[in-house]
Amino acid sequence: MEIVTTWFILPIISFIISFLFGKYIYQPMRKRGYTMSRAQNVNIKPVWKALILIMSLYVAFSFGANNVANAAGPIASMTANELHLSVNDHFILIMIISTFIIAPNFAIGSSIFGAKIVENTGKEIVLFGKFEAAIIAFVSASLLLLASIKKGIPTSLVQHNVAAILGIGVAKLGAKNILRKPK
Repeated sequence: MEIVTTWFILPIISFIISFLFGKYIYQPMRKRGYTMSRAQNVNIKPVWKALILIMSLYVAFSFGANNVANAAGPIASMTANELHLSVNDHFILIMIISTFIIAPNFAIGSSIFGAKIVENTGKEIVLFGKFEAAIIAFVSASLLLLASIKKGIPTSLVQHNVAAILGIGVAKLGAKNILRKPK
């Protein structure tokens, strides 16, 4: 029951936090011209690129802590059961080997099949810039990592990302413009 409840609550929290970031941090910065005109400044571009890179690494770390562990856990348990090992007998080694087997498959799968998903979440819901991308990444990764650290609850990065994108979109363009169906 705790897992299912978390699946419903964390995306709502992601939406609310992103909305608040968008409304009280992004909007004032946008009005002052910090997000658009200064982002195009040649001197500041490396800072934006570094911020996006750091946030992407943070998302990857959080994703690995939760989703890769979700996939590696059953393989590690099955291997320990097949080898008749108790939890104390070399189980950590089995978990590490399972992770090294699973993690590259996540990378390969996202490289081969992820382009359409990246396009949909990056352009189809709402267009967002580098600053909004950093907010979305930070909120999504933080909630995913929190679920991993606090309770070890498996949860979806996709749910948090989409909720954060919608939260930023509602703060940026209003609920009517984001939630209505395009013709």
